[in-house]
Amino acid sequence: MAEPVLFDNVSLSNFAAVGRLDLLETRYGYRTPHWVEAVQAEAIEAVRVGVTYMQAVLDADWLGDPLTPPTHLRDRKELAIIHIGLNDGRRPPEHHLGEAESMYWAGKYGGVFVTDDMGALGFARRRFPGVRVIDTVDVLRECFENAEVGCPEAWDVLQAMLEAGRAIRPRTPAVHEDVCPLR
Repeated sequence: MAEPVLFDNVSLSNFAAVGRLDLLETRYGYRTPHWVEAVQAEAIEAVRVGVTYMQAVLDADWLGDPLTPPTHLRDRKELAIIHIGLNDGRRPPEHHLGEAESMYWAGKYGGVFVTDDMGALGFARRRFPGVRVIDTVDVLRECFENAEVGCPEAWDVLQAMLEAGRAIRPRTPAVHEDVCPLR
């Protein structure tokens, strides 16, 4: 079985904002699970406050049923430690819950964690060395490498995300090469 891929809200939002959730479905749709209840709740809240493109996330059947938080006390403690580590004790308790749950389950399953929250990305790479942690640029590169999106289309998708004000890793010349090396 292929390693599961768990998305945070920021990454799902990046692709939804430019109408390209299809790239995530094509690349990762056969790998389950895909998301957690806290990420689903964030998407529901976004739609409630008027972020209309997030309805596409809620309508994406390929995401499947979200994973629920663990119920065993030992696992709940582990999740709490991750959540506290992400928040540094300086943010409201609900911040980073989606990232914490996604990291927890990716670690449990030996899966992939997709995030564009740079703090969460760095934390996950340090805390979970056995989990592959990637961002939108990595996703687009993988889509390109697997002929699921061409060049310059991969680069154009990234540019559309930036123009939409989405959270993407800081711009560097290497980002262009990562997404579409033949451009």
